[in-house]
Amino acid sequence: MTVETMAADASPEAADRTSEGPFVGRADAVAALRASLVEGRGAWVSGRAGVGKTRLVREVLWQGDGPERFVISATCSPGDGCPLAALRRAVSVDGPPVPDLREATVVASLTQLAAGRRAVLWLDDAHWLDAASRRALPRLVHAAGVRLVLSARDLGAPQDALVRQLELRGIWLRPLEAQEAATLMGEGAESALAWIPEQERGNPFSLGLYRRTFLEHGVLVRGEGRLSVDETAGRRLELPPHADALVSVRLGAMPEEVRRLLGSIALVGRPVSVELMTYLEAPVPVGQIETSLAQAEATGWVRQTAQGEWRFTHERLREVAAATHARLAEGVHRRTAAYLDHLPTLPRHLIFERAWHHVRGWSERRVQVFRACLDAAKVGLDAGLIDAVRPLLQVAEQTGALHEVTPVERRAFHRCKDGLRSRLA
Repeated sequence: MTVETMAADASPEAADRTSEGPFVGRADAVAALRASLVEGRGAWVSGRAGVGKTRLVREVLWQGDGPERFVISATCSPGDGCPLAALRRAVSVDGPPVPDLREATVVASLTQLAAGRRAVLWLDDAHWLDAASRRALPRLVHAAGVRLVLSARDLGAPQDALVRQLELRGIWLRPLEAQEAATLMGEGAESALAWIPEQERGNPFSLGLYRRTFLEHGVLVRGEGRLSVDETAGRRLELPPHADALVSVRLGAMPEEVRRLLGSIALVGRPVSVELMTYLEAPVPVGQIETSLAQAEATGWVRQTAQGEWRFTHERLREVAAATHARLAEGVHRRTAAYLDHLPTLPRHLIFERAWHHVRGWSERRVQVFRACLDAAKVGLDAGLIDAVRPLLQVAEQTGALHEVTPVERRAFHRCKDGLRSRLA
């Protein structure tokens, strides 16, 4: 029996799809993270994908027995086309949205939110942090006394420099030990570990994925307060060689309309509204999209954010869905840009988002790409976001559309270039 035969709508009794299981091990990491929040400025938590970085931070900040803290949090996304996107998102969870893109305004909003509180700012998937956010964080930590927690797979050179500047404590999460993995699988399920690829046995995300698969295929059977293993079913089950391949198989078992919707969300690369999904999936009616979202949520693929948008529950799920639908990427970005083009009014941050999608859905639309990049560059110069302006003007020039646009647009482009040079001087 292969995993491909599994039903995408297996009964809830067959698997706890959204349950993370018990929080096991990590005593040293928990102690280190707590100490960094009491004695230092915070920490950066790193490790391979799925090893439990997000779970560790959440357990310490919200469910620990340490001093109570006010937590401001946001998840960074690869599709954040606007500078300071994650910091602005963090403000809007507990306060009004920040319409101004200036770094000083965003820092002031976070400072006001944290005032008089034992505040911690947690940025998950911090390897996606943009340059403007990296520049703003030291001001926030020093001026507002906010503790900072960054969780990421591999921070990279720019983020490493930020970690050193702020003297954040480094916490590397190791894979789980064998006994910890057995505990996570559940009492009575220990022997099923033998069917999991060795390189995945210490990874909590992978263990949860295989555990759900075993439950759905009758390898693990629920009993009175414990699980039992059906050895015959286990030997018959043909598993893919690694967890990402298993994710791909599970995605393939979903109904076509759900797969397509998940692919679109994955390729946009950031939280997505139902309105945008309706545009991307036209002519599919909104009711069918909401039904597909409900099914994807029930099977643990996506969740709804506090702002009512939809995002993947784990970055590894998003990456597999994006890779599976990579051939559709240009079209998704082009339609997303068209959706933003047709909005009656476009907030300043969406002007950046529109340019980001126009560039990735370029094709032959040279003039549209030029205009989108020019509009975003003008907004960026006004907000002092110099790091973002330079690549926008470079792309606008590379389109070769400078002589196809109006004289007013050509003059605006040259003014932006002159403004950039004067800011860099």
